[in-house]
Amino acid sequence: MNRFDEAIETFQTTKQHCEEHGLGLWADIADRGLSRMYFLRGNYSMALRLVEQVRRKHDAANDRRRVGLCDIDRAEIYLQLNLFEDASTLSSRAFKTFQELNNQFEAAMCLNSLGIAQFKLMNDKEAEKAFTQARGIFVQEGNEVWVAVVDLWLAQLLIRQGKFSAAQELALRAAESFERQDVPVRAANARVLSAQSWQELEDTAAAMADAQIALRELEGFHAPWVSYHAYNTLGRLKELDGALQDAEDFYLRAITELESLRGNIRLDELRMSFGKDKYQVYQNIVNLKLQRRDFGSAYEYVERSKSRTLIDLLERNLETVWTPALKSLPAFTVFAKFAKELNILYSRLNESGTTGRTAATDTGTKEEIGKREHELVELLREAGSEKSGWAVLSDHGIARSEGCAGDAGGRRSACRVLHDRRPPLRVCDCA
Repeated sequence: MNRFDEAIETFQTTKQHCEEHGLGLWADIADRGLSRMYFLRGNYSMALRLVEQVRRKHDAANDRRRVGLCDIDRAEIYLQLNLFEDASTLSSRAFKTFQELNNQFEAAMCLNSLGIAQFKLMNDKEAEKAFTQARGIFVQEGNEVWVAVVDLWLAQLLIRQGKFSAAQELALRAAESFERQDVPVRAANARVLSAQSWQELEDTAAAMADAQIALRELEGFHAPWVSYHAYNTLGRLKELDGALQDAEDFYLRAITELESLRGNIRLDELRMSFGKDKYQVYQNIVNLKLQRRDFGSAYEYVERSKSRTLIDLLERNLETVWTPALKSLPAFTVFAKFAKELNILYSRLNESGTTGRTAATDTGTKEEIGKREHELVELLREAGSEKSGWAVLSDHGIARSEGCAGDAGGRRSACRVLHDRRPPLRVCDCA
């Protein structure tokens, strides 16, 4: 219904009521619901912080099923942030848990996330294996929506293999399934993928029709993770059709949607990871500006694109200080504990290192160090999302390059940073 504010308020009220009446478990369930709402709004930092807090409580209570559910949520967030190795690890771990608990539906959800992570890591065989297994379980469960979710990712796999006709048919079938089940945002996402398949088949009219349907299905919904793909695809199609002003309008709308997502990510490591595969739209608009010989604007968009990365690099390298406010967070206590344990483990390994053979065979200590380091990374991500006084570098505008407009030097400056040859249209990654 796209009524996120009301949903968040309801979850918060529920949580407060549960806490007042000593219903701690239900308060945690409400917190996980809050995390899901923040995720759906694109506020990934807040979503991740909440779900990690809830997971620690379930872990302390030895509630394996709910720990696994939190890991599914975390894996989904990591997929959006391009942290595919982490998502794969979480999905595999949760899958084993649900297999042991004989929870087949949840196990299939883990397999789907694992398939996406492997797809993104270019491990096509492993991805197809996970998707096929997940799809079989969802078919047995009679869940048409999740069958369509898996089909959409299988369609992306077909696109990578150059089987555009089969991919388009599968994407369209998924879209129609979502539409029957009244899941408009997923239906729009499937239509975007169908449009991209048509574009690869050089059927611009069919591609345009599917992309327009996607936008109509998104009307009234806040779904920038899908809409920026739709706008970028339509912009590219309009550009191919010669309608350069319409193309520019769509590209600008795509950039707005993309930056609204990025603006909700507070931790610099997550911002950098999020942006790795999402700046094609800047390249598209720069190429369009160069076609129109608007060299000044092209240069500005090159700088604007570069500034996203530069800001992230600056923020990542700013000295981080544990302020008194941060030291009061529960995460700081856990951080200190991990740091102490790691120092002990490192010392143990160093002592073993006096004889190379002993150090090489001390696998137990190495495994324990690896486990602690992974937990420490996750903790630092959460702490970063709570960091106060966040840098406002991203609020600064881009200085105009008045001297480069209209001259050959401007074109060379833009092309030097961003090549004038466009890569193949990127497959939509938000199924």
